[in-house]
Amino acid sequence: PAARASESAGWTVPLDYTPVHELYKTLRVGPYRDYGKITLAEVFRLYWYWLLIFLTALMLLGGVSVYILRLNRGLKQSEVRLRDAGHQLELSNQQLERLSNTDGLTGVANRRCFQDHLLREWKRAQRRKTPLSLLMIDIDYFKALNDSYGHGAGDECLKKIATTLGEAVRRPGDLVARYGGEEFAVVLPEVDPAGAARLAETLRAAVAALALPNEKSPIGGYITISIGAATAVPGQGGKPLQLIGHADQALYRAKGDGRERVVTAGGG
Repeated sequence: PAARASESAGWTVPLDYTPVHELYKTLRVGPYRDYGKITLAEVFRLYWYWLLIFLTALMLLGGVSVYILRLNRGLKQSEVRLRDAGHQLELSNQQLERLSNTDGLTGVANRRCFQDHLLREWKRAQRRKTPLSLLMIDIDYFKALNDSYGHGAGDECLKKIATTLGEAVRRPGDLVARYGGEEFAVVLPEVDPAGAARLAETLRAAVAALALPNEKSPIGGYITISIGAATAVPGQGGKPLQLIGHADQALYRAKGDGRERVVTAGGG
């Protein structure tokens, strides 16, 4: 009371309100009761434009991600289908190649395959200077078999003889082929004349052991074969046709000498 009476103390307007504001902020009172607190509504009110842009970008990114995932899934499915199609195509090509190189009736190599194989082995023998043997085989009195028993019996005869030849000729480089009609050919890489003659005799005996009936044959009433054998060590300038010609000549001699026999080119 004395101070107020003498007007020496009391409240007045401060010259600087900054300390007052700082005090209110620290105490969180008055207008600064919620100072520093940010509500979701306030954020949305202040930054709604940026939030809208962010949400739009997020939605676009999500849509692009889903689209890319679908594309990747479709790409993987396409890759699987393409791989399966490629595998199927490879199998089909292999089957076509087998069909193009195989005689449809007997299952052994056809003439085209024989010619390709003989040429490859000829060139290999040429490089290595090794012998290459060829057997030309003809079924004796086959026309008489067809005339007497019918073409069905003739086809069965061809199949059985082809199987018998294939079972006796087993080395990887050897090849049994149907040369045409009732004639077969056997390619024998790295086989000398003596080896070719031995194998030819084995084949002749194996077919005779089948005892396939042929009543029109004057040779015991059974199916028999005649074989011409030829051997060459291919040199420069030579051709496989020469070897075929020598084997054919030996075969003609075998047929002319009474059939069911083996004749070697240049020998007996």
